[in-house]
Amino acid sequence: MSITTICKVLEVGRVRRDAGALFGELPFNDWYKSFITGYKQAEQVAESMPMSRDRHIFLPANVLSIRTESDHILIDTGTPAVHEDQAAEDWSGSRLRQQLKTVNSGLKDITKVVLTSFDIDHAGGLTHLGRAGDLIYSFPHAEVFYHTNDKQRQRPRTVATANEATDLLAVNPQHPCSEMTEIAPGITLHPVFGPSLQGSIVEINRGADRLLYLGDLCPTVYHINTSIISAFDDNPEVSHEERSHWIQIAEDNGYKVMFGHGAKIKTARLERQKRGLVVKPG
Repeated sequence: MSITTICKVLEVGRVRRDAGALFGELPFNDWYKSFITGYKQAEQVAESMPMSRDRHIFLPANVLSIRTESDHILIDTGTPAVHEDQAAEDWSGSRLRQQLKTVNSGLKDITKVVLTSFDIDHAGGLTHLGRAGDLIYSFPHAEVFYHTNDKQRQRPRTVATANEATDLLAVNPQHPCSEMTEIAPGITLHPVFGPSLQGSIVEINRGADRLLYLGDLCPTVYHINTSIISAFDDNPEVSHEERSHWIQIAEDNGYKVMFGHGAKIKTARLERQKRGLVVKPG
């Protein structure tokens, strides 16, 4: 059987984050003026992140569509749908259905879902409202894979919808993973403990296709600088170690890296040159 892998990044929503918190202890002038990669002689990266007067930036919620010869896999589900009794000051309504149409697919066509986090911008699309106003699991034919362990998060899940989605999983095929798990040939979930203690990343290594989806472990191209640790991080030291580890793997093995909240730059290759680590978007 021939190997078929068609990957496409879909921007399905937006989230609002405090820029100072997102970039951790970096001084305002450092991240506001340059957003550099963190390597002194590396090329600067031209990312685009709109910022409001109160220094909040608006980040895309990206998901990854992967078609193989036997599956249509979705890595993360993005933000929830907005409805009248649910405030959405920090996230936009889901565009998942519209974006799936661009890959000639729909919610019923997804066979596997992988969650890199249970936060609202990654797990919110697990549910939608039915005609009667009740919460419905969005992917009737999909198995769900996610990292689980006995650790307690420091921050609660951002809104109730994420917890409700978890409850709905009880009546659908689910695969809580505490160790590295191959969810399909050449597509592997790796549990990580930063930044949410129960996160994961996804490695695609099929034929000529090599891609690492790093989720919140490296949300934007700027976070390739491993010294940038978000104030939202529950496990900063581990985040630094894990991110350094996976960025090194990407560099050494020619993996393309996908950023879960990348705006203009959603994927890039990393290449070590004499002048430092060079980021090559695309």
